[in-house]
Amino acid sequence: MDFLSNIHSKRSILTKSELKVCDLLLDNLHSVQEKSLTELAELIGVSKPTILRFCQKIGFGGYNEFKYECVKYVNGQQKTISRQDSTENDISKVINRYQDIFNLIPQFVSEDLLIKVVELIKHSKHVRIIGAINSSLSARQLYYALLMFGINTSTHDSVEELRTIDMLDLSEDVFVIFSVSAHTQLARFAFQFSESSNVKTILITMNPDSDLNKQATHCIVLPSITNLKSQSLLDGVPVFSLFNEILFYYINR
Repeated sequence: MDFLSNIHSKRSILTKSELKVCDLLLDNLHSVQEKSLTELAELIGVSKPTILRFCQKIGFGGYNEFKYECVKYVNGQQKTISRQDSTENDISKVINRYQDIFNLIPQFVSEDLLIKVVELIKHSKHVRIIGAINSSLSARQLYYALLMFGINTSTHDSVEELRTIDMLDLSEDVFVIFSVSAHTQLARFAFQFSESSNVKTILITMNPDSDLNKQATHCIVLPSITNLKSQSLLDGVPVFSLFNEILFYYINR
């Protein structure tokens, strides 16, 4: 069941206030991408709890999860309509798929959060960047850039490597953890390690529902190409890479 069909199927269980939220949101799906929960409540003229109850009744954990699916739906509809031209070649298809995702990043990452992440990186004694398999490429990209900025840094791509620093004083360090799913053994071990060693953590993932998200000092959830384009075999490395470039810009400015 797609995004809109799911909402329509739940109308019978909504209260009068929740139906008001439902109807106004369906008429203004584009505004959801730009509004916080507080701004949306003011725009519609209802309380924040009313919006949260609506989101939960139609099957979402909260407003952020609803917003995430709404952004994907709106973007997907726009691109589906504009890219039906059968003359489009495969090179353009790949580029357009990534362009879809890149355009979503400002909706997922607030500037306030980005500034907090940059400040934590700049003021840490040592930045330890963690990522395995494909995520290790993004980890190394960030590693080399931080070296150029004169920031003390290292990379770790296995549980065994993390265990080698067990005896060090890590209390002023920060772990930057790249993980698309935030379910890998390495990501979970890094969080266990950080908790026992009093290390601050920055999780960069594409999974908005991971239990690790709330454990991180700062969590950045990026849009996933596999979620938006379910038939795509393309991975998330370019998305991580573009985010790194945005991060570098903020570090350098």
